[in-house]
Amino acid sequence: MACASQTDEGSPCRLLRRDPSGAVVPLTESELPVGKDVISFGVGECEDHVCYRDGRSTPPPGGSPDAPATGICTQSCTPATRCNGELVCRELVLDSATVAELCGAGMCDQLGGAFGSWFCAAAR
Repeated sequence: MACASQTDEGSPCRLLRRDPSGAVVPLTESELPVGKDVISFGVGECEDHVCYRDGRSTPPPGGSPDAPATGICTQSCTPATRCNGELVCRELVLDSATVAELCGAGMCDQLGGAFGSWFCAAAR
C-alpha cells in the first residue's frame, strides 16, 4: 500500500520581489495588485520555492499596508496532478517575458523541467 506524499503545499510563506539593487525583499500588502493572483519564486520557506496568493485574498483586518505580504506554498503541476487540500491544478497567467526571464535564471529546471504556468491554486 502506498502512502500519500507529504509536502508543504498550503503552508504559509512570504511573497518576495527584487528591489532596484537586485536584493530579494518582502513584497508588501500595498504592492499587491487588486484582484490578481501573485506568484513568487525562490521562496526558501517552500519546499518547491514557490509562494502563491489568490487574487481574491484580502489583507488581515487592521493590518498595515507596509506589512509583508503572505501567501501559501504551492508547486507546479499538470492538469492530471492531484493537489493537496482544496487546491486544484490550474493555470496562473505568466506573460512570455516573465517566462523567458525565469527560464534564463534557471528556474525552469527548478520547477520540474519544461516550465509551464500550471500550479496548485485556489479553484476559480
